[in-house]
Amino acid sequence: MLTNIQALLLSLALAPLATGCVAAAAGAGAAGYLAYRESDSQLAEEYIDQDHAEVVAAVVESLDILHDVGSPVTTPKSDTAIMDASTGVRPRSFTTKIDGTDVTVRVEAFDLGRTLVKVDVQMRLTGDQQRVARLVMDEIVKRADQPGR
Repeated sequence: MLTNIQALLLSLALAPLATGCVAAAAGAGAAGYLAYRESDSQLAEEYIDQDHAEVVAAVVESLDILHDVGSPVTTPKSDTAIMDASTGVRPRSFTTKIDGTDVTVRVEAFDLGRTLVKVDVQMRLTGDQQRVARLVMDEIVKRADQPGR
């Protein structure tokens, strides 16, 4: 039994050997599959007018408050980190579970004093990923806007 990805790779590999119509159908099927895979999650994005280090602190604080009991906030081992001369290595992404859903928050330095935050919530049966993404983003923005940060 072929998995979806194996079938996709097989159709792409055989596409050059097929006639034009069959190749076009295989390509369309592959594009549809990839688009579906990309839409398995909900995303909230926001620019915050703070330095990267300050936003990372707000993200960690927010996730520590919102995460499910028994689901700690983690940083993937493969995560690329930004080197900050004053504080050392700062991770770019964090994962945890909130309301039983896998949540990943990515923090990207955009410009001096400006940071992009992306909240990715994996698909679940209840369909309220957007609500969870907005809840997380609102908490991060609230904490980043606090004085003294």
